Amino acid sequence: MAVGQKTIDYGEGSAEKAGFPMQPYWFRKNSDFFNIEQGLQKTGFSKREIDGILGDNWYKFYEEEFGH
Repeated sequence: MAVGQKTIDYGEGSAEKAGFPMQPYWFRKNSDFFNIEQGLQKTGFSKREIDGILGDNWYKFYEEEFGH
C-alpha cells in the first residue's frame, strides 16, 4: 500500500466479479475428493503414484523431517 492510497485485492476474481471461480462439476465439496482418485486411475496412474499425489508424499516428508 502506497502512502494515502488503498488498493483492493480481489483474490481469484476481479472488481466486476469478486470471489473465487466456480468449482469444476467433479469437485464441488470435500466429499468429492474421491473423484480425483478415480480420475487419476482413469488417466493411468499407478496406485503408488495416486497415493503419493493424494497425501502420502506429505506424510513421508513430515515423518522424515519432523518425526520421532
